[in-house]
Amino acid sequence: MFTPAATYLITGGLGGIGLAVAHWMVAQGARHLVLLGRRGITSDEQAQAVAALQDMGAQVYIGHADVANADEVQAVLTHIDQTMPPLRGILHAAGVPGSGILLTIDQQQFVAAMESKIAGTWILHDLTRECPLDFFVLFSSMAAVVGASGQGGYPAANAFLDSFAQYVGSRACPHRALTGACGTT
Repeated sequence: MFTPAATYLITGGLGGIGLAVAHWMVAQGARHLVLLGRRGITSDEQAQAVAALQDMGAQVYIGHADVANADEVQAVLTHIDQTMPPLRGILHAAGVPGSGILLTIDQQQFVAAMESKIAGTWILHDLTRECPLDFFVLFSSMAAVVGASGQGGYPAANAFLDSFAQYVGSRACPHRALTGACGTT
């Protein structure tokens, strides 16, 4: 399913979904992964998961970047171009759940819940527009359809992912949105 002669980028790569997907990809033949996140490895559990991927034969690069910052993402893409096999797939799983009812949160809190999904998607799409990607998967949530109590920005951001995948998919781009049930990994 995945070629060992390619690199795959997973945003939110050190989160629960990102690490689960990385493990599955390596089991299916991926050998070069970039796990992108703002903070890098911050727990023993993450370090053990990365070590397990390496034990399975994968080269794992931990990319430090805020996916909503084009310069930081470009630096990671440049690193891939200069030191790894060609980038052939992106899995965009980064996200920040909202933290409050719309009437009680400020603009900064609202934007924070949407930034990694909305700005991150546009930035990744724009910076890899010329890459011959096999796929570009956006991890959405059922919150886009049914909402989520106390989270205004998070459902809106996921609705954007669903719409964006449909929009670019109609233009023969390899973008797809996966929608998971709330609270599952």
